[in-house]
Amino acid sequence: MSKYTYGNSGHAKGHVRDAFCEAVVAFYRWRSGEPLPTVEFEDREITIDEAAGNVWRCNDILPSEYFNLIDHPPMRRTYAAMARFLRKELTRASAVS
Repeated sequence: MSKYTYGNSGHAKGHVRDAFCEAVVAFYRWRSGEPLPTVEFEDREITIDEAAGNVWRCNDILPSEYFNLIDHPPMRRTYAAMARFLRKELTRASAVS
């Protein structure tokens, strides 16, 4: 799993947040048992797990169009809360597989 590398907390850069939003969409379309989806980030492909790590401490509000894709989303609407939620769901899915 990746480490958060874009600051200690608070705001993440736009391209970091954009990659995570793509990761939320990829997670929404992903089915357990399939290979983990990737998204483009800084001219390379990263897993949705890595994208979650990049916003791990980002307190910016996740746009509703992404938040609402997820069944039973986290209580908080931040990028950080959704990153933790996705990691938990990915861990759960890998345990079942």
